[in-house]
Order: sequence, then C-alpha cells, then structure tokens
Amino acid sequence: MSLLALPLYVFWLDPILSAALQGAPRRSLMALSYPSTVTGRLSLVLWSAGFQTMFLQAAPMSLFGRLTERRSVAVGLCMALRAYVACRQMAEAGLPGGMSFFVASVLVTSAVGCVVFARFGFVPSMLFAAGLDLHVFFVAPVGR
Repeated sequence: MSLLALPLYVFWLDPILSAALQGAPRRSLMALSYPSTVTGRLSLVLWSAGFQTMFLQAAPMSLFGRLTERRSVAVGLCMALRAYVACRQMAEAGLPGGMSFFVASVLVTSAVGCVVFARFGFVPSMLFAAGLDLHVFFVAPVGR
C-alpha cells in the first residue's frame, strides 16, 4: 500500500519539501529528512519502521483505544498527536507556518498507519512506514 503512495512523495511532495528545508534557517531537519549516505537513508527507513511507528502510532493507538474504547476517536487523537509533532519539527527548523501540505500529508499517512495497526497489527504498520520512507533512495534533494 505504501508503494502506491511512493510516486506521490517522489514527484510532488519531495521537491516542495526539500526546497523549503533548504531555505530554512536551521538545516538540522534537512539532514534528518534527506540523509546523504546510503547508511543514513537505511537508518531513516529503519527508524521510521521501528521507533516512529511504535511511539507515534502503536503506543498512542493502544492508549487512546483503551481510554476511549472507540477506534475512530483513537485514530483522531493519534492524528492530532502526529500533527503536533510535525508542527514542532517545522518550528524547530524555522520553517514558515504555511507548510499545510506537509502537515496534511503527515495526517493522511498517520491515519492510514493507525488504521493498518488497528486492523492488522504492528508488523504491517512497520512495513507501511518503511515503505513510505523509501522515497529517500529515489530522490536527491535540491542543491546536493
């Protein structure tokens, strides 16, 4: 499923996001989002599959699902948490607040990842997250 979204990342989101990150005052998010080495890119894919899936999808979905006993509410709360983290990342990098397309893409992928976790478990949600980050192997950021 994530491989279907990969062309959208490669041809639409990556050029816009990498150009915005290159113009940001702080370059830390650029280096994290687009590693320059193969080892760094593989590390990003594994980080996304493991830690990011665990702490931004699986654990919040489990907690919110137990607290509310409703899957849709748990997914909504996880999306809100992920949007907050994305906005904090953008603020830390010094990006302008008008990066709504980035937040929207994060919300969509978070919703899909949470639903995949709720219906199929942790391993398929890990594979979904890893598949989405495969775009770093196909796209070189602007200016490198």
